[in-house]
Amino acid sequence: MEMKPVASSLIKTVGYDPETEELRIQLHKGGSYVYRGVSQRMYDALMNDNSAGGYFIQNIRGRFECSKETS
Repeated sequence: MEMKPVASSLIKTVGYDPETEELRIQLHKGGSYVYRGVSQRMYDALMNDNSAGGYFIQNIRGRFECSKETS
């Protein structure tokens, strides 16, 4: 999964797999998380929002099945 940097004080990089609808978020602080069941539309909205961190908090965090990635 290709990780893309975003201009955000919360999020460092974002990756998305449309086949599995998995969204990977790497935070500046606190590790990486995989969110399952995220639509392509929501990923596109996240990447195009003026505040990726704000969009993430309002629309994704706490609303989808999530697991923290271990290194």
